[in-house]
Amino acid sequence: MALSHGYYPSLQISGGNCKKVITTEYGEDTISNDFVPYQLKLVVHQADTKQYHSQKIDSIYQSTFKNENSLISLAKNLMRCFAVFGLLLGIGFMFLGFFLTGLMVVVAFFGVNSYTLLLADTHMQQQSQRAN
Repeated sequence: MALSHGYYPSLQISGGNCKKVITTEYGEDTISNDFVPYQLKLVVHQADTKQYHSQKIDSIYQSTFKNENSLISLAKNLMRCFAVFGLLLGIGFMFLGFFLTGLMVVVAFFGVNSYTLLLADTHMQQQSQRAN
């Protein structure tokens, strides 16, 4: 009857070996080993029906990304955009006369993102071969 009204039971075990802080009359704390007898408690909780913000985010996430492959493809497309953006930005710096700055931007954006995409594709191919 309690379950139908949103309540659920749980068992709690408490007790055992523990540390106890004892304060002396001079205000100094000492730690001593102590033992509390074991107890078994039956606790009845009421289910929480509050709607949290994280639950809304989870539902949006579940409706947006139907499976893991759609999330991976979105991440790869974003990395491709960053790679192209870095290449264009680096060439722009080089065109303006900042050759080393442009080279560093190309390596940081285009190089790293392209290398990561290559590694991801290689990893996915290896996983598909292992599955077969």
